[in-house]
Amino acid sequence: MRKLASHNSLSYHTPQWYLIPFTFMAKCQSLTIQEQYNKGVRLFDIRVKIVKGRIYSGHGLMTYKVNFNDIFSFLHIKGDCQVRLLLESGNEDTFVWFVNEVKRTFPKITFLGGQRKKDWEKIANLPDFACTDYYWKHEKWYMFPYPKKYAKRHNRENKKWISGEIWSMFDFVELLK
Repeated sequence: MRKLASHNSLSYHTPQWYLIPFTFMAKCQSLTIQEQYNKGVRLFDIRVKIVKGRIYSGHGLMTYKVNFNDIFSFLHIKGDCQVRLLLESGNEDTFVWFVNEVKRTFPKITFLGGQRKKDWEKIANLPDFACTDYYWKHEKWYMFPYPKKYAKRHNRENKKWISGEIWSMFDFVELLK
């Protein structure tokens, strides 16, 4: 089985209105979770932001209002999915509570990660996993602040590394063709 993962899996959502002009720098997927699943993704990278006690998804400055129950219900029904949960920003205690709740509510999903993004320290009790994120492997990744541009240039060549041994995480999975 190919171990295909999507990076920032929920970044296809629309962020807060005043950051919409900058989405090209944070958007890593344009397909919904269901469409990513249909493309073969089985590991979803879900970033959690806690803002004023409310739980959102996000990437960098972008904050996305998402229905986690709908997303996790879909993946739970499929029964063959894994989700990396990462605290993008916000209250750590709320994040740990959220992790425990989704683990209890959706036992058919394997939840992984549990790190805090700012320093990658583990704060929630979730298993680790091996993954290759090709964007960061590129020698001059910092020259590509535009995930879609990078994916258009490199996804086809990086596709050859997808295997059944280690998760391969991609931006814009539809560009793997």
